[in-house]
Amino acid sequence: MNLSHISDELLKNEYTSRFGLKTGDTLIQNSQAAVDHLRQYFIDEPDRELFVVLFLNGRNQIIATDTLASGTISTASVFPREIVKAVLKHKSTAVILAHSHPSGNPEASRDDIKITRKLRDALATIDVRIHDHLILSGNRNEFTSMADKGLL
Repeated sequence: MNLSHISDELLKNEYTSRFGLKTGDTLIQNSQAAVDHLRQYFIDEPDRELFVVLFLNGRNQIIATDTLASGTISTASVFPREIVKAVLKHKSTAVILAHSHPSGNPEASRDDIKITRKLRDALATIDVRIHDHLILSGNRNEFTSMADKGLL
């Protein structure tokens, strides 16, 4: 079967419609559900580190998902004030952070842990919780949940 006539955009749209979670009634109940939803945000930039935030309401329903930073193959600059500004814009009460490691290693680095704690402290001042910080590997099949590893 020759599928070369199918565009990348058509494939992405099909993936999003099948696996992307809708805003409103959709609840995020575990890290795998969050990763399944977030994967689509990393497809277009496989060689760049991206930082994506999933904004949730008080019932852990999705309000929005935004890419807030795009970097190089090994880093993306994340600024607490920008995260706080986006949280206030979406009127979010909780977030799930996610970023990619194009290298393929999904383990949290010291810098990942440091920025997560810095963001946790900044968001705590406005009563917003970080439920998780997910790190997706370069091939997107593996991930690390910092919450599951007790790193939050």
